[in-house]
Amino acid sequence: MAFQNTYLSCGAGWQTVKRRFCALTLGILVSAMVVPVVASALPTAPVVPQVRVEVGPVAPVDVNRDTETIITTNGTVDITVPAWATIEMRVYFNVSVNRTFWPATISPMSAVLTGSGVVPFTVNVSVPGRAAVEAGAVIYVDANVSVPPGLGRSWGAETPIPIVQYFGLAITPSTSTSPSNFSAPSGTETVFSVRIQNLGNGGDSFELQVENLAELQASGISVFLPSPVTIAAKVTAIVNGNLSLPASLLEGNFTLSIRALSTGAAARGEAVSTEGAKRFTVTLPEEPDGGGTPSPQSGNGALPAFDAAATLAAAAGAAVLAVRRVRRP
Repeated sequence: MAFQNTYLSCGAGWQTVKRRFCALTLGILVSAMVVPVVASALPTAPVVPQVRVEVGPVAPVDVNRDTETIITTNGTVDITVPAWATIEMRVYFNVSVNRTFWPATISPMSAVLTGSGVVPFTVNVSVPGRAAVEAGAVIYVDANVSVPPGLGRSWGAETPIPIVQYFGLAITPSTSTSPSNFSAPSGTETVFSVRIQNLGNGGDSFELQVENLAELQASGISVFLPSPVTIAAKVTAIVNGNLSLPASLLEGNFTLSIRALSTGAAARGEAVSTEGAKRFTVTLPEEPDGGGTPSPQSGNGALPAFDAAATLAAAAGAAVLAVRRVRRP
């Protein structure tokens, strides 16, 4: 009604200045009516949330058992949007343990959030018994955040699963080329071997010692055994040694008592070792072949039968030749 009155007064023959004022007033009123319509028709840009995913650390896992161990860690997804963006967002979770096939679960698997907020989650991982310390397992959590109108993007975070190293070893005295009981000729060197197995879940070095070395040295026997030897986890290695006997030692039965110690365990203040034994008998060295041509005579000094016949035939032929020469005139 006020607009109509203003329009009528403007058309009532007012002065020029007043007419301009009325025209300006009319323009302002029209703009106030048109601008909201145009603004509401423009499309709004999608909201891009700020997302941060965090996964809590995992305590070192003791796997020195045959059964699996369930570990748990917690995390959060922190989502931030502008205060005016009261939109509904959906979060979809996925979890994996990189570099392994260890099973893992995450809860919840999805969540709905309106506006800014934090979504907590829990991860469970099944760690197998006797897992290798070098497995390098890493928990990776992927959070896919979906915002209207159907736009989605993934954010992720990870945390390692540390494995506690345990130690163990075994000695087998016999190998395919060196039985546990063997012969050693006097005055020579003899090579022997043993099997060392690393029963731990990580690489380790082992010191090898001959426990009764002083007893062997008292008999003039020297022993060489390489030490330390480094063996990977769950691997068996063949270690060669050397046994040297003096020529004056002509007989006897001896024992090689070998002890192996884990240096990795010793570095942590633990004592992990084992012992094995090999036995050897001292023998005389083999006589070398004399060579030469064997004598044609037998043991009693008589010629062999074929040699005697040949000799008699030669003698008879010589006699006949001599008679013929005598009768010639």
